[in-house]
Amino acid sequence: MSTGVMREELGASFGIGPAEFAILGSCYFYTYTLMQIPAGILADTLGAKKTIAGGMLVAALGSAIFAFAPSIGLAYIGRAIVGAGVAVVFIPILVIQSQWFYTKDFAMLTGATTATGNLGGLAAQTPLLFLLGMMGWRNSFLVVSGISVALFFLVLVFVKSSPKEMGLPTIAQIEGRTVAAKGAKKNIFKALKGIFLNPLTWLPVIITSGTMGAYITFSSTWGVSLIMSKFGLDKMAAANGNLVQLLAVAMGGAVIGGLSDKLRNRKMVTIVLTAMYAISWFVMIYVDVPAALYYPLLIVMGWGSCAFITAITLVKEYNNPENAGMSTAFANTLSFSAGAIFPVIIGKGMKAVVDSGKVADFTDYAAVFSWLPWAVFATFVAALFLKETGAVSIYKERK
Repeated sequence: MSTGVMREELGASFGIGPAEFAILGSCYFYTYTLMQIPAGILADTLGAKKTIAGGMLVAALGSAIFAFAPSIGLAYIGRAIVGAGVAVVFIPILVIQSQWFYTKDFAMLTGATTATGNLGGLAAQTPLLFLLGMMGWRNSFLVVSGISVALFFLVLVFVKSSPKEMGLPTIAQIEGRTVAAKGAKKNIFKALKGIFLNPLTWLPVIITSGTMGAYITFSSTWGVSLIMSKFGLDKMAAANGNLVQLLAVAMGGAVIGGLSDKLRNRKMVTIVLTAMYAISWFVMIYVDVPAALYYPLLIVMGWGSCAFITAITLVKEYNNPENAGMSTAFANTLSFSAGAIFPVIIGKGMKAVVDSGKVADFTDYAAVFSWLPWAVFATFVAALFLKETGAVSIYKERK
């Protein structure tokens, strides 16, 4: 999410235009996407704790390479390595949570994890701009590399993958669930085939993909530029707006998962959120918004994007509980594929504007972004046809 606020600095350092800038932002998500299913496999084989710790070291290496990159090619590699390292964190965290917390609280925990993760997104907006002003973008990423190394040691010292490591019973034992014996081999391809062929999988995956594609496009790559052109703001004010949206995601993520757990209703919550997200995108691109509604619009946009939380929970509840990590990873893979592709489509459109010799204004941005609100609207349509689970797994019922 850090590249969006330093578009001009990166353009000056590497001599790149909108298309190359979009690719630079997407390199992170290419490897993040490719590593989702391997992340689940590593968590099951190497162990969740070791997987997360190793990911932090890889991310530190990638940030250092990016900081020292003399060319755009090496910068691409650095960002891709960062994506690979960070990719093996989210799924293993969910695996650890499944060992420590009741299954009925999965959506709440997913929301809390998403909210915590967005703190990094918050730091990559206005705070990063201050850091850029103090020490430049290269030194800023050396600081990020150092923080990643520190997290590596903190994970090794403090994280416990399972209550067993402290001599306590697991949640599976407390809930009386049967689990596969340790060391038992799981047929990965059979599990993936079951997820892929399950017709219930695809509607929530459409929702997670459309939501995440739009969210990443805005928060990671093009949001600051879009806000500057629409509202006539400087970069700092636009970054503040993006920060407000990310803060709304963090707060919404902390509440929405728990709310759907308490209501025992995933479908209605998802319908409301996707409607909010679609409306906010149509307003952003097609409506002349008064300055007084600038922050409220971004708050609604942030809350709406939290549809990802309930949708990815549904993917888990539609599929075999024994493959919970893999079904989540499957949805994440397609979701972050959209997150890698959407910004590049926007980048190609903006490149055409620049190549025409025109200085881009909001009319140009609106034309290039014109398809995106409709992509988000498709998530609302998909939500209307979801099967309610009552906040429990319905895999046996489906069988």
